[in-house]
Amino acid sequence: MSPRRDKPLPEAPAQSATDMDALIGDLAEKQRQLAEHLKRDDLSDSALAQLFSAYGRNAATLGRLLRDRLALSRRSADDLTAIINQVLDELGKEWNVEL
Repeated sequence: MSPRRDKPLPEAPAQSATDMDALIGDLAEKQRQLAEHLKRDDLSDSALAQLFSAYGRNAATLGRLLRDRLALSRRSADDLTAIINQVLDELGKEWNVEL
């Protein structure tokens, strides 16, 4: 049986747009750092697998935050398309591939 909760859970503090922007900026920087580590040629297979896993999880989280920020700001679908295209362009340049 799970323990019974007598007290209600505390409410999460409301985040302002600047908090979300700061979090997105932080995650984008972490993504850049992970990408730099992935370029190394001295990593073991297990370390490389862990880095790819972290890179993928971070990318998914970053994508969800960008989507949520867009939804909260009520921007048009055209803005979302522009953001996605910009991200794909930047990743393509970084990886030297056309996306």
